[in-house]
Parts: sequence; C-alpha cells; structure tokens
Amino acid sequence: MSKLFYALPAIALACFIFAGCQNDETAGNGDGNGGDDAGHSHEGGSDHSHDLPLHGPNGGHTFRWGDSHDYIGEWKHYTDNNVIRFYVLTEDLENAPVKVDSFTVRRDSDDDDTVFTLDAEQPDEDGNAVVYSLDDQNLAIAMNLGTIVEMKIGDTTYTADIGAHTPHDH
Repeated sequence: MSKLFYALPAIALACFIFAGCQNDETAGNGDGNGGDDAGHSHEGGSDHSHDLPLHGPNGGHTFRWGDSHDYIGEWKHYTDNNVIRFYVLTEDLENAPVKVDSFTVRRDSDDDDTVFTLDAEQPDEDGNAVVYSLDDQNLAIAMNLGTIVEMKIGDTTYTADIGAHTPHDH
C-alpha cells in the first residue's frame, strides 16, 4: 500500500505535465482562428505571455502579425452585412492608433490574385486610426476561405495568415 501511496501523486503530476498548459479561455491562436494553437511553443521556459485570448477587446478574433511583437491584430465580421473590420492593438490588447500606409487583404490561394484595400475609419488629424475596414461581399467570403493580411507602417510590413473560418456573428 505504501508504494501505491507514493505512485498516485507521481502519476497525477505526470498527467498534468503531459496535458499541457492550454485552456479554453486563453488558447493562443497562431493562425488567427482561435482555439488552434499551431504557433504555441514551450521552448525557453514557461512564460505564456505569447498566448492570446480567443477574442479581442472589440469582440473579434485575435492574431499575431508574424513574429512581430509591435502590434496584435483583431478582425471582426458580421452575419447581417459584408463589413470586415481590422483593429490594431498593442501587446496589452489596447487599441493602438497608428498611421498605416497601406492595409491589404488577399486570398491565401495561388488561383486568386484579388487584393482588397481597407480604409481607415475615423482617422485623427494626423491620419492615425485604430480600425481599418471594407464593406465588400467578396472580402467577407475570402475571410472564410483563408487570407493573408498586410499592414505597412513606414518601412515595416506586418504580415499575418488568417486561416479558413466558419462564419458566425460577433
């Protein structure tokens, strides 16, 4: 019985370690789909500051701009219209007004070279905005099929892959 007494905590600890650290509330989403933790890594210790919540402060899907830690992205769609909105956020998930030189979305497909250009919503007098949007049925469809998003600020281009997505309202 004493062997069993010591074995049970060891087995429980091993199960905890092998189960991983992802939970439903803060699952990282390396491809922008939420819940898919393809970009999650445990190398270099247990710091989980790279995890993103499934949804951002504006109710959309969060994503990382490649390997950059300058900004976080959030995109939002609606079931009752074709508006797609992208929000630029800080690492702390706060809205980050920035002057974007160009904001484009294209299908993640070799057979479709359509490029959608998004415009700033309510830019300030310096051209800084948090939200970049477009009301376009073809963009709404493309977002469900998978896209590549590019945001150019000065000499830096931030790129993100947004994987295929099942439409729903938020």
